[in-house]
Amino acid sequence: MARAFIISVGDELLSGRTTDTNATWLSNELRVVGFPVVGRETVGDDREAVAQALRRGAEAADVVIVSGGLGPTADDLTRHGLAEALGVRCERHEGAVAQIRAMFERAGRELTPANLEQANLPAGSTPLHNEWGSAPGIRAELAGALLLALPGVPRELKKMTAARVLPLLAEHPARGESPARRSVTVVGMPESEAGSLLEDLMERGRDPSVGSYPGVAQLVLVIEGSDAAAVSRDLEAIKARLGDAVVGEGDCSLQAVVTELLIATGTTIAVAESLTGGRIADLLVSVPGASSVFKAGFVAYANEMKADVLGVRSETLDAHGAVSEPCAREMAEGARRVAGADVALATTGIAGPTGAVSGKLVGTVFIALASADGTDVRRFRLVGDRMQIRERAAAAALDLLRKRLSRTGSEAG
Repeated sequence: MARAFIISVGDELLSGRTTDTNATWLSNELRVVGFPVVGRETVGDDREAVAQALRRGAEAADVVIVSGGLGPTADDLTRHGLAEALGVRCERHEGAVAQIRAMFERAGRELTPANLEQANLPAGSTPLHNEWGSAPGIRAELAGALLLALPGVPRELKKMTAARVLPLLAEHPARGESPARRSVTVVGMPESEAGSLLEDLMERGRDPSVGSYPGVAQLVLVIEGSDAAAVSRDLEAIKARLGDAVVGEGDCSLQAVVTELLIATGTTIAVAESLTGGRIADLLVSVPGASSVFKAGFVAYANEMKADVLGVRSETLDAHGAVSEPCAREMAEGARRVAGADVALATTGIAGPTGAVSGKLVGTVFIALASADGTDVRRFRLVGDRMQIRERAAAAALDLLRKRLSRTGSEAG
């Protein structure tokens, strides 16, 4: 069976100043293409530490991928650690020099001697062209293992993995069979509830396996197995059991699904946000094509803005407060009216950690959806810290709209 090993380089990773998202992402990508990761190691910006980690990785795996430490500064020592592990010196690689010069010319930037240090590669190694940054990757071999060094900048690492690493792995003689894999995204259902409904499918040791990966506001279920037909059967069973909590299949997002539904139904939208502070608008406009349906967003945090901009009545605020069903209702209706949109969402609530009042604890959230058919207001009790409550409220609002649009589309069909 093919095996992979990941080495992450950087003092900032060891100190906790930076979270190592690269290793997590790489582990998933490598597993999918038939190179399950058998080990991960994090080392600081130290030449000897990098060299030792490379030797351990080469003993344990067929492919070793290193991220980080290829930059132009004095503490970027991955090149030198790789050279030490290989028992060679670094030397100027003219092909790498040409790549770096071309990148700086395209960017209209001045090339410095420090940047040319990135062209000093271990003797006998090969540069991996990086058209997204200044640091070339490096390809070499150690004790029969393929060594691939990549920049630590996440965007560059992901681009280079797709363009440079995966094609090499596709031709690797040790490559194993890629498992059949399907996934679904679930919103509005706790992991515990989904697990209860899928208990028989999630038994340990079962083929296919069903893995559960919770995020702040959504849950991803991944089905993997040796038989594609069995994986597909499990996928359909999951969709049937979880019902409309399933947002979509594959690499989908709630905001993308909602935007696609808005476009498909020809529905325009406005949002009025207090608690979520513009997060719903941010999610929607992150999707290409949103400009055809997104009319306006109002962040009305202060009560006077709710009244002056959205038309929330002072009597409503005096009698019920900003965190209330009537206020959410009038915010949504006001946003729809002012923007001239087909539908409008509104959020108001208590994100914490302070602000709780009698009968309204931290996490109390009201979400309103206004349309020509009337206004629907829901009360939620969300848990988590301030960021989590706001993120979950934004997701709950979009999910409320998703379900409404899905029903509308079904009725129209």
